[in-house]
Amino acid sequence: MSNPSSGFAVRVEHLPDRRYRLWLQLPGGPLDLGISERTRDIGPDVQQRVAAHAGIPPDQLGAVDIDLPAPPYARTGQPVLAYEDDGRWLPAYVVLYAQGGFHLDTPEGIGIYPPEEIDFDPPAEAMTYLGRHRE
Repeated sequence: MSNPSSGFAVRVEHLPDRRYRLWLQLPGGPLDLGISERTRDIGPDVQQRVAAHAGIPPDQLGAVDIDLPAPPYARTGQPVLAYEDDGRWLPAYVVLYAQGGFHLDTPEGIGIYPPEEIDFDPPAEAMTYLGRHRE
């Protein structure tokens, strides 16, 4: 079953501390809906806060269009370290960014990581992997 549009749109702003400010797009100008701490919080935070603005329960709100642009602190080909669930940090390179996730080229293959699981300023000695496009 599809979720019909609510007619609302939210633009996400990347903050310098890697959190996200949510801006509800309204005819009179954007309304600040506050901050989301992590990538995975954006969807639920948007649903809750837009519903509160509209004065309806979140489960009655239709789909909200979320514009999550690429962050200014990353670029294609950039060397990074990617955090793995087992606690390791893998050297990697940014392949692309899509709706909150970075596709990274790691020694173990291509993976998708949220920004909070990436070190965008790794020490040079940590970059022991040349990447598939560099080999």
